[in-house]
Amino acid sequence: MKCHSCRKRLEPDWKFCPECGVEAIIDETQRLQSPGVNFLPKAFTENTYRFASALAEDPTFYSSFVRYILTTREDVMQTGRFRAELEQETRDYAKLHKANFEHLLWCALSLATDKYFEEKGKAYDWNAADEEDVRSNWYKLIAKVFLSQTNENGQQQDVYKPWQEKFIALHKLEAGPMKTCQLCTSKCFYQYDVQTLTDDQNTIQDFEFNVNSKMAPASESAAIFTNLLAYRTIGIGNVDLAYCFSVHLLNSLELKALDAKKFSMNAQVVLAQKIRSRLEEQAKKAVDDLNEVDPEALSMRQQVFEVIVRQAMAGSPWRDICAGPMQVQRITVEEVEAEIERRSKNR
Repeated sequence: MKCHSCRKRLEPDWKFCPECGVEAIIDETQRLQSPGVNFLPKAFTENTYRFASALAEDPTFYSSFVRYILTTREDVMQTGRFRAELEQETRDYAKLHKANFEHLLWCALSLATDKYFEEKGKAYDWNAADEEDVRSNWYKLIAKVFLSQTNENGQQQDVYKPWQEKFIALHKLEAGPMKTCQLCTSKCFYQYDVQTLTDDQNTIQDFEFNVNSKMAPASESAAIFTNLLAYRTIGIGNVDLAYCFSVHLLNSLELKALDAKKFSMNAQVVLAQKIRSRLEEQAKKAVDDLNEVDPEALSMRQQVFEVIVRQAMAGSPWRDICAGPMQVQRITVEEVEAEIERRSKNR
């Protein structure tokens, strides 16, 4: 929850805002205006709402929610991918505050949903009817996933398809917000989501470390790093998503730099072009490697495993590049290393 006066994020047990001293009270009208109330009214008691507001504003929970909605937008079969993460974060929070898990989870999801679509509607200048339509269908979709009494998996596709088509259409723009966006072919599908997911000092520092590493050219290191972020976000390779991560992280470096070594816009554009080329090369190589595998003889897991082993034996930083597919297919580092050792001995 946030302070009504200064908008500082408050913990649920705070009685007063430490910033401005205003009493931390809950707006009763606001508490009951979320569409989530219509699906599970008992999840919006004053006590649950107080804890759920704090949880929904928590950067870790909200980032997981953004990854969840972004992954779901790409593929409805991925709806369970970040569900466990959201549930675990809520379970820990519920245990800490002795709150009802199911009620807390639904209320927090509802508040995160309201925040997401309101902020995205403003960012993309949606009209009220379009914003309400995609938000309403999203509620129907997550209700089928998270609420046992509405868990009708057979009808999930009927809700998902119209939501996905309209949601994607509402993101299409002629131009991105930055000069480096020119090379992106998905303007502007990922702007808000990537901006949220990269608003983290650790991610910025990790990116900066990779760009400045002497182990490989800056463009190659940056491409590997952002490819990894894309894989971890949606579970598959996506050049435009990885490039969007690159653009936003490069912009963060420019904004953070205050000394004579400031990362200029011209330097950003040149490096961004090189990163884009590296990302496209990596994507082409991944497709070529996969095409060399006989799809009739191997399962999907075996196909992915074969590509990873070939990447490793070619000297690629496979642990980073392939982390996403390995997680999805439940392939361990030990499996890959054992296969590399076996093939090396048989050469």
